[in-house]
Amino acid sequence: MKYYNIIFILVITSSTLNAQVVNYSSGHGRHENIYRTKRDAINYYPDSIRVEFPEQESLVVFELKRFENHSSLIENFPATLQELDGYLEKSIPAHQKGQAVTIRVVNKLNNEKEITIEETKPQTTVLVKDQQIIQLLPPGIEIFLQTETAKVYLYIPERSKLRELASNNFPQIVSRVREESKNYYIGRKSFKARFIMQNNTISYSNVLHTEMHDFLYLTAGAGVGVFRDKFYPELSPSIGLSFSDRFNRTSHKIELSYSSMFLLENKSEGGYTNSISSFLGITYRKNFGKHGSRPMWSGIGAAVLVHETENFFKGKTAKFFFFSDIGNTRLNIIPEFYLTEDFRKLQFGMKLTYAF
Repeated sequence: MKYYNIIFILVITSSTLNAQVVNYSSGHGRHENIYRTKRDAINYYPDSIRVEFPEQESLVVFELKRFENHSSLIENFPATLQELDGYLEKSIPAHQKGQAVTIRVVNKLNNEKEITIEETKPQTTVLVKDQQIIQLLPPGIEIFLQTETAKVYLYIPERSKLRELASNNFPQIVSRVREESKNYYIGRKSFKARFIMQNNTISYSNVLHTEMHDFLYLTAGAGVGVFRDKFYPELSPSIGLSFSDRFNRTSHKIELSYSSMFLLENKSEGGYTNSISSFLGITYRKNFGKHGSRPMWSGIGAAVLVHETENFFKGKTAKFFFFSDIGNTRLNIIPEFYLTEDFRKLQFGMKLTYAF
């Protein structure tokens, strides 16, 4: 039996509430609840680092495509904060200073930045678990920064905290992540980390490395095909392994299948008999639609004849086939190349398949 934690997020409108950021406890369970991503959700920024600053009542969350390649963003973050503070000093109208605002910074080509400042209705966000408040963010300034390789969320209660945050030693966060990851082969793995910084040093850290969502599956397919002068139906149960990449996108599949062709043969004395020819095959599939709304599978495969009730293929037989996406995730047209009569004769076939 599976048990699920229930988390409530309350948004309280307020302009006078003087609350503070409530830190998470050091417990492993509460650390996991910071990240409530679905198991099957695609995440293009899987390496996540949450940093809490109790003294500044502030919070920063870094989300990176790949920490090893893009950690310089964290190391240089104090300079980014100072630069941003200068832009905000010149950009925020006098009547907005001290008010709750949302700031979005998008890095564009040619070293350009687009900064959008929006005055927002003051509100307090409360995160509750097991009837306990585990995070509380009062009205303040929310800053969202985005580049091609990273997303950053920053919460500060007021703009003066931006300068205080810039004085913190962010490179030590990168060093700590590397230290706690040195015994892990990263590869397709990602990680989620949480840090608390006090007095310009790390007072608490926890780095959780996550495995990819690879799985074993069973499936079946049916189809109709043409080979020589025969029109036949086919059934093909299969078992496979599905592999995901570090962004939780299904990337590769390997399937072992057992397909049976049902062929009608003319009897010499009249009438028909049903001939069954069965192939044991292996298929490799690759998803070329990783950035689209659905997967786009292409692949190749091979199979050998392992059983037939009549000598339809006249000796040892193998076949090779390939397929590509035709605009439907279940239907496909597959050309097949048969080596029949003890692998001495090349023949061509075609079938239309439907995957259940």
